Amino acid sequence: MASVQFKISISEELLARLEAAKQKFKKRTTNIIASKIIEDYLELWEEAERVRKKKVIKQYVKARKQHDPPDEKQTDEKQSDGSDED
Repeated sequence: MASVQFKISISEELLARLEAAKQKFKKRTTNIIASKIIEDYLELWEEAERVRKKKVIKQYVKARKQHDPPDEKQTDEKQSDGSDED
């Protein structure tokens, strides 16, 4: 796979952790470690985001159902059951 240059801003603490990992695992650069982490965990992160989005949508739909007035069909059924007769 061809590599392209990509720049991100990270905290000093995270950079220090990457530098320590570089030394501990005898890697050439912190970029190699960062790239490997992104490569290995991107799929997991994407799946977590899909699950989170589904959960948010489900909560939204539930809230809408609780706050929306009943639809016309339900109103018509209540009126036609004879309970509103004079």
